[in-house]
Amino acid sequence: MKKFKTWMFESNNEKVILKRATFWNLISSLLNASMTAVIIFFMTRAGQTEIAGFFSIATAVAYQVQAIGFFGVRNYHIADVTNRYSFSDFVYINLFSSVLMIVSLIFIIFKNGYSGEKALIVLFYSLFRAIDVYEALFHDEYQRQGRIDIGLILQTIRYLVSLTVLIVLLLITGSLVIGIIGALIISILLVYIQNKDFCESFRCHIRKLQIAKFKNLLWVCLPICIAGFISIYLTNAPKYAIDSVMNDQVQGIFAILFVPVFTINLLATVIYRPYITQISVEWTYGRKRQFIKMILKQVFVIILLSLTIIVFGYIIGLKLLGMVYSIDLMPYMSEFLILLIGGGLNTLAIFINQIMVIIGCYHWNLIIYLVAILITVLYGDTIVMNHQLMGASILYSLPSIVLIVFSLIVLIIKICRLRSNLRN
Repeated sequence: MKKFKTWMFESNNEKVILKRATFWNLISSLLNASMTAVIIFFMTRAGQTEIAGFFSIATAVAYQVQAIGFFGVRNYHIADVTNRYSFSDFVYINLFSSVLMIVSLIFIIFKNGYSGEKALIVLFYSLFRAIDVYEALFHDEYQRQGRIDIGLILQTIRYLVSLTVLIVLLLITGSLVIGIIGALIISILLVYIQNKDFCESFRCHIRKLQIAKFKNLLWVCLPICIAGFISIYLTNAPKYAIDSVMNDQVQGIFAILFVPVFTINLLATVIYRPYITQISVEWTYGRKRQFIKMILKQVFVIILLSLTIIVFGYIIGLKLLGMVYSIDLMPYMSEFLILLIGGGLNTLAIFINQIMVIIGCYHWNLIIYLVAILITVLYGDTIVMNHQLMGASILYSLPSIVLIVFSLIVLIIKICRLRSNLRN
């Protein structure tokens, strides 16, 4: 690790770091997104579509409790370029949210009556994804100090090794549970080994708890956390509805149709994630024109990527998907296209949410998410029950429309005020 550390610090050129970050963000995101797709691939190839359904709901629960673990701190951590809060302050919030995350996971498993293999898959895969929460504490600090590339490279290595271990154990034992446990153990070891040397260089020291700062940071991040939790719930709402009113076989089919949706989120995130800190800097130091320009550029990229993937999906995407998973998916073309459109809308909503955090509209952001989840909870099960997979596809897309419309209203008002200030 010392040789790797030396190599990483050889260049402090901002352009080199940004290019390296963009590349490794792509690789890391590909591995992250492919975990679900690869595991479902092996399950369906073995004729275990029902187990694929188990895993689909496990991913939904894992990302749901992960949102509690992150507690909205990630967006604030990397945007805190004036170092209002120390690394130690974020550590204590991380410990608090991690306990809350584990308690929530156990509650969800018991509340939904999961048992046997399904319960074990949900439990251990959620714990595996929970490692991201602890790892992010270090990587976000590196990014805040201008080295986003280091965290991305370390994360890529961990994803690659843990996914390899999971698949190998799955193939050897035939047990998804054993595969996930193996990946969990390897991930814990890697996070410790990888970050041990870098912690000293980035002054990742833990100091005595400052109650006042802890309360302030908790209060600042709480609305972000709730909005993030709701965001994940809205993404997973179709899976929850299918789990409630349909069966695991349908859940498996929906999981396959949903795989390409990650592509839109993946590619868009690869483009805009490295620029989030810079966007925060532009806002913090009052460079309003550059701030607006960077936002519009990223929105354009998200829309362009979404349209490209939707067209590709219509022409050949669904056929390729059916060939890969050995299932005839052509009858689900309409559902597939709506999911892809929803993927583009969801990605745009997430990006706008990030901008809302940067400009400090935490409470407005929360109110908008509450409106979206209210509509989803009231009508979600009914839509899926009446329209089945088509209903699930609509349920995925609908909340994003609500989020985008109301968020844009708030942002436009803010931008108009900015322009007014610029003239003055």
